[in-house]
Amino acid sequence: MLEFEESTLNRYAIQRRLARGGMSNIYLAHDEQQHTVAIKVVNSGNTDFVERFRHEVAALKALKHKHILPVLDHGEHGSWHYYVMPYIKNGTLRERIARGPLTQEEAGKILAQLASALQFTHDHGILHRDIKPSNILLKDEDNGQHVYLADFGLAKGVEEASDLTL
Repeated sequence: MLEFEESTLNRYAIQRRLARGGMSNIYLAHDEQQHTVAIKVVNSGNTDFVERFRHEVAALKALKHKHILPVLDHGEHGSWHYYVMPYIKNGTLRERIARGPLTQEEAGKILAQLASALQFTHDHGILHRDIKPSNILLKDEDNGQHVYLADFGLAKGVEEASDLTL
């Protein structure tokens, strides 16, 4: 993956890289109102990656649910394609598990919220296909943790996925 080396991406001031993936990088940034956001960026040099990225943006824009990380903005900047999402500072389920085991109550609440998001995606004909602790974001709230399902880069429509084998 090529590195995005500019300090701005349209109206967003890039602060630092948060994560590096095979097809994209995620950056911490601030918008013009100084809201902290996360930006997923992919280079247009690989048309397969760009097509998958566009598919991910379309899927996320269609899936408005309280437990699915929303797309706030998306666009292009030179040879880069990007989408903007809220920055969830409490991290991922993977990071939470690394700090120690979950209680049964914590696990139950996380699973219930995740199940709600997955049911919603399936009801809308979309399979996530990459459920793992690093794609489950946790946000601390007064009444516990709020779960967000993220990274729909491998998502497929149910019809597209019907020819997949296990």
